[in-house]
Order: sequence, then C-alpha cells, then structure tokens
Amino acid sequence: PECAKQNCRFDPYDNAVAAIYLTYRGNLSEAANILIGLRRLMYDDSGRLELLRSAYTEKGLPQEWFIDTGNNAWVAMAFAHYAAASGSSCDAAAAHDILRAIVGESSCKGPLGGFTGRV
Repeated sequence: PECAKQNCRFDPYDNAVAAIYLTYRGNLSEAANILIGLRRLMYDDSGRLELLRSAYTEKGLPQEWFIDTGNNAWVAMAFAHYAAASGSSCDAAAAHDILRAIVGESSCKGPLGGFTGRV
C-alpha cells in the first residue's frame, strides 16, 4: 500500500466519520471493521479503556500522544450510531465507556462547565 513508502497517520476522527457514513449507507460490515480496529486500540488486555490518541501508525502504535476530547467523542458517536443500526449491545457499551471516560477525565470544573480540548 501507499503507506509502505511513507510515514502515514491514521486518525480516530477520520475513522469515526467513515464508520458513521458506512453505517448510514447500510454497509454495516465495513463499519464494523473500522470499529473493531478502534476497539483494539481502546481497550488493553485486561479490558480497561484508554481514550484514543490523536493519531496512530499503520501498526497501531501512537503517532501523536495527545488525547483529544473531540476525536474520542466522535468515536463514541460512531459506536452509538452503529449500535442503533445493528442492535449491538457491545458497541453501545463501548460508546458509554468512552463518554464516561471523557466526563471523568476532561470535564471543566468552572462555572461554565464544558470539556477541555485535550486530556
């Protein structure tokens, strides 16, 4: 592939948007493939969730170590849309896990509330 010759990056946001698009186009098997890849990056061997980094290499290693709240929110939405279309309770649980982590790790405590851009 093209990435064999250069330093390619794979962004969770881009993959989340693609999964949502494929879900709404009725291509659930392709959307599921994307979500499987994201799930592998999200959960460690013990099943503990780790919010996704900003970008990964083709081997699944973090290319950028930042954890962006927005990217993870889009991934949660991709899991939620797919779960609604497919009836998958596992994907619904993944969406809940991400949102719970975002609230726990990036909520602003000030009077306006909201979330930080990076964890």
